[in-house]
Amino acid sequence: PPLSTFHSRQILAAGLTGLWAARLGTYLFHRVLVNQGDSRFTKVKDNPKRFALYWFLQAVWVGITVTPVCLVAAVPRALQPALGWQDYVGVLAWGAGFITEAVADYQKSRWRSRRRRDVPFMREGLW
Repeated sequence: PPLSTFHSRQILAAGLTGLWAARLGTYLFHRVLVNQGDSRFTKVKDNPKRFALYWFLQAVWVGITVTPVCLVAAVPRALQPALGWQDYVGVLAWGAGFITEAVADYQKSRWRSRRRRDVPFMREGLW
């Protein structure tokens, strides 16, 4: 359907979610390419029950985090109130979280790439 059939809040929620997913997905894909895999799963890949638990918990987390976007999308455009200060505060909070996550991922990648790790993990930068 054309974008005009959606309320600006719905477009904003879906767009910000898509932007976040694209950034995180690109980062994780690049990390897997560089590191030849994902070390978080190395120890559990041979244990199907534990591996399934990891995937299940990730699916639950995705479901919880996408619920607000689904709820906004479920309300017809005609019933959506005009954008208000709460929406703008929400966008600012989203932006702060997005920037924090991106900077933290960059700092962690930079820390991991050092050959000599003279600074322990999470002792500099944002953390």
